[in-house]
Amino acid sequence: MPKIKEQNMKSIHHIDLQPDRLNSRHQMIILLDIAGWTGKSISEELGMTQSRISIIKGSPLYKEALEHKRTELAERVIDKKSTAITTGDPVDALFKREALKAAQKLASLRDDAKSEFASMNAANSILDRAGYKSRGEKATASIEVTEKMANRFEEILDYDKRSHNDRTTKIRITKNLS
Repeated sequence: MPKIKEQNMKSIHHIDLQPDRLNSRHQMIILLDIAGWTGKSISEELGMTQSRISIIKGSPLYKEALEHKRTELAERVIDKKSTAITTGDPVDALFKREALKAAQKLASLRDDAKSEFASMNAANSILDRAGYKSRGEKATASIEVTEKMANRFEEILDYDKRSHNDRTTKIRITKNLS
């Protein structure tokens, strides 16, 4: 395990090699470090030397940014948002692995189903997943209230019988269903 020196114990040359601002590569080092990568694996991934990674990781600027990122991720864990960030969502990963089998099953149902209804549903499902949504036709439902029904409503609701003769039209309620 390497020795960790305090900043004031490091040479001026070593301090001059430390970054004075963090760029995207340094941010990537922080994320890989949090993920548990070793300095060697980080250096191989980013094409840097192990000593350069060590110098960057030993800088006060890096340590501050690392602590800030860990705090940010800890807050996300509390909010239950970071499991997908740090480990990957296991449900999402399972669905992605099983998606090809499910698509193949739909295709075989479409081709081999004994029922035309099942074959049609499988074909529609494949088209929906591919982005070709079917155009839904609108159905119209019409309800007519007859004179006899209107009289019964009036009796139940105890309406005035004098207005009974004024009614000459039927009530029609139309609603589009999709």
